[in-house]
Amino acid sequence: EGEFNVSLPGDYFIKTGLQLNITDNTNNSETGILPLIPDYRSLQSSAFFIAQKDKNRIYYEVGVRYDLKNLNVVTITRTLPHEIERFKHVFHNYSFSGGAKIKLTPHFKTNLNLGYMLRSPEVNELYSFGLHQGVSGIEEGTKSLNTEKALKFIWSNDLKIKEKLFFQALGYFQNIQDYIYLQPQSEYRLTIRG
Repeated sequence: EGEFNVSLPGDYFIKTGLQLNITDNTNNSETGILPLIPDYRSLQSSAFFIAQKDKNRIYYEVGVRYDLKNLNVVTITRTLPHEIERFKHVFHNYSFSGGAKIKLTPHFKTNLNLGYMLRSPEVNELYSFGLHQGVSGIEEGTKSLNTEKALKFIWSNDLKIKEKLFFQALGYFQNIQDYIYLQPQSEYRLTIRG
């Protein structure tokens, strides 16, 4: 992870950076059971840029981020005879955000924020299969999940009444397409573990 910060003339502040995350998950084959999460390698590289400006009573901020995620998965089929299957996913995710904080009086300020982001499915959401003892349920991933897309707008107003007393009114709108979640099923399954 690397980050670079700089202050520029005109009350500008710039922050930029790079991140790299490598995950290597290898299951122990000596347990004799099929794992809940398969073997996988994930390589995620990210770059971000944030610009801020403080001018009189108005504070602005704009940010962008890009993530490239390579996911290589090795699974074992659930049918007999067991076979090894290999899958490769490449996800291009990006996000944008922008906001302004306006101090209208010494006691009243308003904040506006707008953000849009993409989130790729995690390996457990794609490939989990089996009993997850932490939630006492059977989880099954879906290999065909799409990237989640979210748009969010927030508007808040803060009124400072006394030193330790303030009033806040907040409104927001959020729209998510291809929302990824763990959907409970109404059927029960009996396993050798109960």
